[in-house]
Amino acid sequence: MKVIIIEDEFSAVNNLEAIIKEVDTDIEIIAVIESINDAIEWISDNPSPDLAFVDIQLADGSSFEIFEKINIDFPVIFTTAYNEYALKAFKVNSIDYILKPIKKKDVVFAINKFKDIYHNTALSLQSNISQLINELGLTRQQNYRSTLLINFKDKLLPILVSDIAIIYLKNGMTYFETYDNKKYILEQKLNEIEKELNPNDFFRVNRQIIIARNAIKEATRYFGNRLKLKTLSDNSKDLVISKGKVAAFKKWISY
Repeated sequence: MKVIIIEDEFSAVNNLEAIIKEVDTDIEIIAVIESINDAIEWISDNPSPDLAFVDIQLADGSSFEIFEKINIDFPVIFTTAYNEYALKAFKVNSIDYILKPIKKKDVVFAINKFKDIYHNTALSLQSNISQLINELGLTRQQNYRSTLLINFKDKLLPILVSDIAIIYLKNGMTYFETYDNKKYILEQKLNEIEKELNPNDFFRVNRQIIIARNAIKEATRYFGNRLKLKTLSDNSKDLVISKGKVAAFKKWISY
């Protein structure tokens, strides 16, 4: 049986490989893949494995992106640190999971389930994965940041994300402002902090600015089928939403 592992933690890979080899010597691990893009490329260019062990959270994002971008026609066992509520969705969709830290008994159970249910069975997993992503949509919010720890003068200040009105780039630096008009420097890049914010609460207006929902006073039509936003921030009172982002913004603001 040929198996691939999609996991970016070196210790987790070593642990899983050792357990798999101990559990079943007939299993051949043909690839260990560390990122979303590498996984998409490998799966696209190689014959399908018999089984894949896939970590949900990789360094470059959620592994669900792999299933959203390409068709997966082989069984998957997820490794995850999700809570019990999320894990119920895996069982509903007949996709097994292993809760980290990975233990031998869990691998044995998952492989036996694979052999009993999936082996020699024609099963399309794409619709199951899509349903799973939808069902887990609410629980993924739990991974978003609620507090930022900021270096300010000789102090470390905890700032609630809910107090942030706007995050922006200026002269190569990333700043954010709170609703009480205090400004701080962020050590993270704008792209990095965007991934850690709940997309229900923040919108990426353009390459330079992320705005909080509660910082928007109103939106008005602007020439060229664009929108102009009036915000609470003195740094960006009037923001223009490009024509290409208007539909996404309307969907977001009406959520």
